[in-house]
Amino acid sequence: MNELVFTEEDYLSLLHRLSDDKFESCAILTTSIVPKHRSARMLVQQIQIAPPDAYRKRNTSAAILEPAFIVPIAKAARKNGNGLVFVHTHPWELGVPSFSAIDSQGEKLLQEFLGKRDVAGPNAALLFGKEHCRARLLGTDTEINVLTVGATRQVVFDSSSQKHVRQVHDRQVRLLGAEAQNRLGRMVVGVVGVGGTGSIIVQQLAHLGIENFVLVDHDLVEGTNLNRLVGAQPSDVGTPKVNIAERQVKLIAPHAQVTAIQGSVLDSDAAHSLVGVDFIFCCTDTQASRAVVNQLAYQYLIPCIDMGVSITSGDGAIQRISGRVQLLSPGHACLTCQDLLDSNIVRQEFMTTEQRAQDPYFIGEGEPQPAVISLNSTMSSLAITMFLAVVAELPSKARQLNYDAMIGRVRSSSATRYPTCVVCSRYGALGRGKEWRLPVRIVVDDNISK
Repeated sequence: MNELVFTEEDYLSLLHRLSDDKFESCAILTTSIVPKHRSARMLVQQIQIAPPDAYRKRNTSAAILEPAFIVPIAKAARKNGNGLVFVHTHPWELGVPSFSAIDSQGEKLLQEFLGKRDVAGPNAALLFGKEHCRARLLGTDTEINVLTVGATRQVVFDSSSQKHVRQVHDRQVRLLGAEAQNRLGRMVVGVVGVGGTGSIIVQQLAHLGIENFVLVDHDLVEGTNLNRLVGAQPSDVGTPKVNIAERQVKLIAPHAQVTAIQGSVLDSDAAHSLVGVDFIFCCTDTQASRAVVNQLAYQYLIPCIDMGVSITSGDGAIQRISGRVQLLSPGHACLTCQDLLDSNIVRQEFMTTEQRAQDPYFIGEGEPQPAVISLNSTMSSLAITMFLAVVAELPSKARQLNYDAMIGRVRSSSATRYPTCVVCSRYGALGRGKEWRLPVRIVVDDNISK
């Protein structure tokens, strides 16, 4: 299914800037194209509102742009490999608006114009009525979904046909509603790290009705994992963790589709397997993998929940037991903004074993940290509840939670974004898609990475 994806901030800005109760208004959006299987995600990068002198004709029922306004935008799109979305309004139309015959004729001319200039797109048309919107591929009747991503992931125009809700989900449908349950069933969810917390996340998602998974983990099951790896048993030692997670999903939902990738998200192929998903859970225990997923979430406008548990001990006593669950999404501070990533540790974790041996600043592997399934379960459940608030309108506003197990308190918090952050601002990776490089290793052959 083709999708047009806005940040929540950009979508609201576009609505405000196009508002005119009398005349039709126009804009052109520049998008970064992310190919998917037989479809594409169009990430809105730039909004250009047509000024009054850009119209050849403008009244209550029509708006025609001057070629002089379109041509330089089309040239830039061809040069940069972008797509274009032509936006106009029907300010008088209530409900979900419909494209008129005049709209269709105009789109065919625009598509011919772009074709002659090698603006391959895909290109699209977006129509706003008084209350709602509708979108389609330019010059066709093929409708596309329109999404906004921020504190929530909203499908503001849904071109998908509704599915039958499975009886097994009856009780949660009574809370979330059939429409939200259908949205859950159509989503593709990525889980990076399917160990202590990730295995619980996968289990709960399968019970919720998620039917499409991309699971990424390079690890094999070890005997010391069995105290907290959901679905694993002693005979699974030596088995890839992603295989255990896939088996767990199939036991709960035999119809579910699972892509299990035994690989590291630090490597290009594994990281790029996530660019087409709808949501990501980051359940890793390394800073380098968090750095990759952190940037990927903002670069491809994919909301992500990052989570972790920390147990600190010293002098023979436990000093601190804490956990964190945080939404990484446009409008919210990223891990870089909050100084939660140590660049030296990230650098070392990207190294191969041979590179670490040659690095004079590498001081060796640390001791394994304590891990208990009850703490993992607490943070995983908080993360799943936050996920439902983001994608299924569960009435919960918290987007960053800190857990102190020693006093039994969960506290909501927030952080300030750096306005010029290299990850989560328009000055950096935000919404840049494939135009911006992910911080990943490129595998040249089986033994060499760079």
